Amino acid sequence: MEISQEILWLSNIPAELGHTNYNKFFLLDLRNYSHPLNESLIAKLAETVCATPFADDLLILEDANSTDASFRVIGMDQREADFCGNGAIYIAAKLGSETNSKSLRMHSRNGLYTATKLNDHWLTHVDKIETLDIDLDKINKLNVDSSLIVGAIWAGEPHLILKPPKGFKNNTPSQKEFEAFSAPYRDCLGMSGGVNVTMIMDEGPDKSGSGIQIRTFERGVSRQTASCGSGAIAAAATLLGLDWNGSIKVSSPGGSHQIQNAMNGWTLSAKPHQIVTGKCGELIDLSPLSRPKTDHESVSSSDT
Repeated sequence: MEISQEILWLSNIPAELGHTNYNKFFLLDLRNYSHPLNESLIAKLAETVCATPFADDLLILEDANSTDASFRVIGMDQREADFCGNGAIYIAAKLGSETNSKSLRMHSRNGLYTATKLNDHWLTHVDKIETLDIDLDKINKLNVDSSLIVGAIWAGEPHLILKPPKGFKNNTPSQKEFEAFSAPYRDCLGMSGGVNVTMIMDEGPDKSGSGIQIRTFERGVSRQTASCGSGAIAAAATLLGLDWNGSIKVSSPGGSHQIQNAMNGWTLSAKPHQIVTGKCGELIDLSPLSRPKTDHESVSSSDT
């Protein structure tokens, strides 16, 4: 894979590939890197690795003075996200395995987060769950069907919640069909960077109990990802209400999250997986140049 000359400066920095419910990450570990990095270099790396089948987002892990670590999330569009639920779970598992700790505190762009280990799963809190305004007059000027909009929720990241158009629910669309349908909704709220589009395919019950089935078109990569932690919470909050208390399973093509809202607020939990560790340059060399537009592909993995 050809990479730009400036990215070669990052070649010897520790990195790894992994996923939470097949929401896949390229993690760059800067905790022992003492030199400041040019932001354009980080953006270029994100654009490069997220164009491959190995990563939906670039995670940047950094030291923090008052917490266990700080992390950043950058997508293929070179924009830094406010939060990533699956990324927080993945980083918590990495830090927990290093320190043998079952409780952690982390910072992201959106603020302080806590994470707790539950058997082989990790649970993270997601604060500031709130509704977003929907301007139907503005939406009706676009080439989209506003009658499919169920709501809009901020769950660490903004999500527009849709119900499926006729034919989607019982005739599951291909990834290509889902992406083509969802793409116009990305910018319909007029927010900088767009919104994630989460479609509720089924409101349950499922074989293992009451649950919700979703698919998410993520704004940072403009494609469907196999799962989305903030999308799972946004779907639950839209269907059940911000004041709902309880626990529910939300499933995506890549796996399931357990969503809970209780006295201590909204949480999500899932089981993260580490695929391979090495140096940044080595892992970039493993990646093909472009991501094929196919349905969700499985990747063999080992537990973090």
